[in-house]
Amino acid sequence: MSSIKGYFLGTRVTFRPFSSRDEPGPDCRTLCSSTLHTTTTMADQMDDANVIAITKPYSNDTCNPPSPGFEPSFPLSDLYYHPTAHWHVFGWIISGALVILIWILAIRAIVKHLWSYTDPDIQRHKVRIPCYPPVFAACTWLSYWKYNYRNTIMFFAILFAYFAIFNLLVLLQVYLQPYREENEGVKQPFSLKLFYILPLNIKSKWGMHYRVIHDVCMFQFPIWNVLNTLISIITQVRGVYCAESMTFKGFHVYSMILNFCSVNLILAALSIYHSAFHLEWQRAHVNATAML
Repeated sequence: MSSIKGYFLGTRVTFRPFSSRDEPGPDCRTLCSSTLHTTTTMADQMDDANVIAITKPYSNDTCNPPSPGFEPSFPLSDLYYHPTAHWHVFGWIISGALVILIWILAIRAIVKHLWSYTDPDIQRHKVRIPCYPPVFAACTWLSYWKYNYRNTIMFFAILFAYFAIFNLLVLLQVYLQPYREENEGVKQPFSLKLFYILPLNIKSKWGMHYRVIHDVCMFQFPIWNVLNTLISIITQVRGVYCAESMTFKGFHVYSMILNFCSVNLILAALSIYHSAFHLEWQRAHVNATAML
């Protein structure tokens, strides 16, 4: 059987019949028949564009096909004639404008610090931290354009996230270093309720035991995210990532669960860090709440 061509929303669509070994299920046959009927009825009303070919069916037992993302040759006139069918394109364009705004604000903040670069031990970290948001925003924006390469693009965004978190932690430790020297050998216990729910008692906030636990809870987040991105790339290549579905046969579900645990762990560590050294932040005139 030869290919069947038609037009759908300004796009020329080519349907090729499935071979017998593909064995599409009833749902797939119904979907293809419905789409073909809609395409043929609109064929005389639409213009020519790119060719899209459907070559393989997807069943409920496999992962859904990845979204193709934004197509650069997309006819922008369709945004005017069919606005309700392209809300995702409007969102992509608006987010691009916000990315440009983030770059402008980040460059402005970096230039201001460099213009009055008087305390290198502190300001070197303050200059590095604003480098992260614009790069992460740009990578996120580009990952929708090239959705099939999303995991690879976001890998570099995660590296910048690690860079920012590392410098944030070092910056806070630089602020606290004079007080650590002042309280060397002092055992000062403190207690609090984590998230106003869980009681927590620490024997000494100046001890090495608490500092090591805090650093582990902080650094696990960027390290896990780098590993998570690498595993996502590998599973996507092997066809078992399943980004478009919530099946437990794919890695995507487990990635979301582990990310949730990792984020809550670092938030708990930051909350405890903020509460434990509340007086020290006030003495140093540091707005730790805004930094965290």
